[in-house]
Amino acid sequence: MNRLVMLFVLHILLWGVPAFAQCANPAADEGEIIYNTDYNVHQYCNGSAWIAFGALNPGAGGSGCGVPTGIAGDLMYNSAYHVLQYCDGDDWRAVGGGMVGLSGPSGCTNIGDLCADGTVFAGYHPITQEHLFIPTTDQGTTSAWKTSTGVNDIATDSTYDGRANTNQVANSTTFPAFKLCKDLTTGGHSDWYLPAQVEAYYLWSVRGTIEAGGNITNFQNAIYWSSTENGTTNAWNQFFTDGLQNGSNKANAMWVRCVRR
Repeated sequence: MNRLVMLFVLHILLWGVPAFAQCANPAADEGEIIYNTDYNVHQYCNGSAWIAFGALNPGAGGSGCGVPTGIAGDLMYNSAYHVLQYCDGDDWRAVGGGMVGLSGPSGCTNIGDLCADGTVFAGYHPITQEHLFIPTTDQGTTSAWKTSTGVNDIATDSTYDGRANTNQVANSTTFPAFKLCKDLTTGGHSDWYLPAQVEAYYLWSVRGTIEAGGNITNFQNAIYWSSTENGTTNAWNQFFTDGLQNGSNKANAMWVRCVRR
């Protein structure tokens, strides 16, 4: 199992730019993630409410998890059962409460396998547990999220559904990172999209497993765009160096790797 250790509280930093909406108790901007020590579960702010990664479990929070050893708030990717898990202080819990023992697609059952259509199986969506696929190479290295700022570009931002985000953006040179995915036809598919914040984080968490398959041009130690907006000026990005996420100006140039499911 590949283990991903996080801080006891995972706080996705903003660069002092206001988001569209906030959560309360505690106060936070849309897209922020915390570990709730009262209910022993990770939660993310969807702009109005805190959404739990799994079941609320106020009775947990013991001395830690075993096999592998972890403390409350740790995250890991379980490559044996193809699921992202968190330690609630007692046991490892699957994000989304999903069942373990999921099956990969026919012909490319293992994460990192090359599928018959020339795409690579990237594992399971951390919320819906649908199969995720990526192209063998990056789609962009110096692409802006948008060429200008100051507009609410996505009416209903999702932190975990990049397809929903991408579908709300025009296929236009005004949105270079999105256009790279919208125009992509790798594997004979036309439903590629720019991954949302949670999906981008997931890809970072399993990059080692994907790259071990030897079927992709490896992810770079660079900053990749997500499709999740962070106010009218910024959008969320994913550091593939250390797993951190930040809000950056939409016009900044960053890397792009599209996904589909």
